Amino acid sequence: MFMQRFIKKQVTLVIITFVLIGVVVIGSSYALFENTFVDTKTQSISVGDLNIAFSSTVNENTVDMTNNTANAIDLTSVMPKTDEEAVEDNTNMYTFAIYNSGTVAYSYKIKLEDDNSANNNIPHQYIRYRINEELPWLLSNTNDGEIYSYTVNPGETHTFSLKVWLAEAEKYNVPNEVLGQEIHLNINIEGEAANIRAPKGWKYAKEGTLLYGIKQNEPALNVSGTTPGQEIATTDEGLLETKDDYGTSYYYRGAVEDNYVIFANKCWRIVRIVGDGSIKLILHNNDEANCDISDNTKNFAKYDGTNYTTEFNSDTSVATTAIGVGFMYGNKNATNYLEAQANTHDSTILTKLKAWYDLAGTFTSAEKELLADVIWCGDKSLYSGVGYGNTVDSYFGGYGRLNDDIPSLICSNIEGNNKLSKYTASTLTDNGYGNGALNGYKIGLITYDEFVFAGAGNEANSSLYLNSGIDYWGITPGTADTVSNEYYAKNVLINSTGIFSFLKNTSEKAVRPSVAL
Repeated sequence: MFMQRFIKKQVTLVIITFVLIGVVVIGSSYALFENTFVDTKTQSISVGDLNIAFSSTVNENTVDMTNNTANAIDLTSVMPKTDEEAVEDNTNMYTFAIYNSGTVAYSYKIKLEDDNSANNNIPHQYIRYRINEELPWLLSNTNDGEIYSYTVNPGETHTFSLKVWLAEAEKYNVPNEVLGQEIHLNINIEGEAANIRAPKGWKYAKEGTLLYGIKQNEPALNVSGTTPGQEIATTDEGLLETKDDYGTSYYYRGAVEDNYVIFANKCWRIVRIVGDGSIKLILHNNDEANCDISDNTKNFAKYDGTNYTTEFNSDTSVATTAIGVGFMYGNKNATNYLEAQANTHDSTILTKLKAWYDLAGTFTSAEKELLADVIWCGDKSLYSGVGYGNTVDSYFGGYGRLNDDIPSLICSNIEGNNKLSKYTASTLTDNGYGNGALNGYKIGLITYDEFVFAGAGNEANSSLYLNSGIDYWGITPGTADTVSNEYYAKNVLINSTGIFSFLKNTSEKAVRPSVAL
């Protein structure tokens, strides 16, 4: 396997110069005078430089940008592997880096493609890969071999580790015919000059919009701060950026004091700007006149007019199986993952959220029209286990990111149904992002990862802007395992001191809804 790179330096500069000619007419009985005034100062414009360096030498997080040679991944005489075996095997790994030493951002795609000059007799449907800490994936399920895309800003270095292996024989029906066959793959990196990383609409937000107001209040991103997943945030760190399903997301972190929004006669906190330009909010209280109110009767969703706490899933026949983690779930007697985790039935908390959404006084019809249809990620991807039944412990993607200290705002794909966890109100046929399982309801809960990016961790944080002084549920599945000699599904919550944890979902906790504008 070897490296190629393809860089498009496409900078088109069109300058239209207007010379203003001032005409002064002086009337007299003798003559008509015209005077022309031209500014003698020269106007200069310089175009930024795009300069991308590539290295295939990365050792212990140290990048040698002068070395462009490295050994290929050796896949000679390999045998099929399970994903677990491949992830644990550190012998067949390729590392490389992209460094931007110019002054212009570079938007790139990394593709894993056939070397057309060689024999390629192993179909892509039997080739598995993993880039960095993302979930393993089939090469045949990519879009034209694209395995990663992002934008590297000036001065940044992006490092990568790549593994490729032959898929598990029984699970992926690998035929005997591939024995003795071979495939040759190139890593192609291509891209072009780009704007700074930003959510859609950020650069050209119009005055009077919420996006414009946020931009004016936070004109510059914070480029440093505490590390999500490894440290809590106890001071106001302002806006920071990370990647999400739609591109780049800007999120608030720490003891934030200026992210309040009044909408639908309620006070909300801004959690983050989604990559598509919509803005995720979480309910702060039900009183537009006073955002300082901290009262449990006003800070949460009273879905029946009185109650604001609920189990995540109250049906013990479901909550005591691995399907109980789902915002929606399938057949509790299923003996395979996709049937068990299908989005057929609403969880208890989703039922309560829908009831609050429909409750008179929650939203008017006009206000519902202002809500955005974005992904609410109930990540049911597997970290380990099978994801069904109640005899094998199952650990889901959120628990895995907690265990590995790598939170992410990208909702994991799942083979067989890569929109399984991506809850949306419609199927979003224009862009195909979501599953439409919420059937018109533009509402959700925030995720474990959004808690962590906001500044939460496994220690108390009274300064966290998401801390409400009472336990409340998030949407993310955690585990399905034994609790006090009983098998229970568990979901994420933030407790009264600002610590997140995964709790068995028959517990009664508060409902704190989230919407997007």
